[in-house]
Amino acid sequence: MRKHQRYLTGVAAALGLLLLAAPVWPQATGDRTQAPPAQPQAAGDRLLAAALNGDRAAIERALISGASINTRGDLNRTALMLAARQGDVDAVAFLLKREAIIDLADRDGYTALMLAAINGQDETVAQLAAAGANIDRQDRQGQTALILAAGDGHVLVVRALLEADARTDLTDYTGRDALDHARDGRRRQVVRELERAGR
Repeated sequence: MRKHQRYLTGVAAALGLLLLAAPVWPQATGDRTQAPPAQPQAAGDRLLAAALNGDRAAIERALISGASINTRGDLNRTALMLAARQGDVDAVAFLLKREAIIDLADRDGYTALMLAAINGQDETVAQLAAAGANIDRQDRQGQTALILAAGDGHVLVVRALLEADARTDLTDYTGRDALDHARDGRRRQVVRELERAGR
């Protein structure tokens, strides 16, 4: 009889330990359950999508839910790069205020400033230059933001970069500078701007 009682006591203790170790599931309310906490990767994806869409409120929500400000997505681009490419000065200002790294480069060596320059976003170029971006940084082909803008004929971007004291003497890895690219592309307005600047 005593053996049987000791056996039952042991079983009860074991069951108690199992109950204590069991996971606690979210309590259901009607047909709904509490959502699990957001994963950092999912929050990062939302941050990048919000930057691409110019949704400031969604950018802030993604950061609050745990996204890294410098998380990278397609082509190794950050939210700041995507916002700069779109010319979204408000999103760029917000991301910089939240300490986004200004001179990170993507897979091709493009920085946020370069992406803004390529896409003709002169206001964003001036904004990033004023915020301390390296305006003379070179991509994987040795091209600077000025060379990229000159080759694409973005005269307002060229003007903004010249006003920020971008170097006109730097060349890409083929030995061509911004003026060479402008001439090759028959970008007459850009040629005039560069010649007026002394190169």
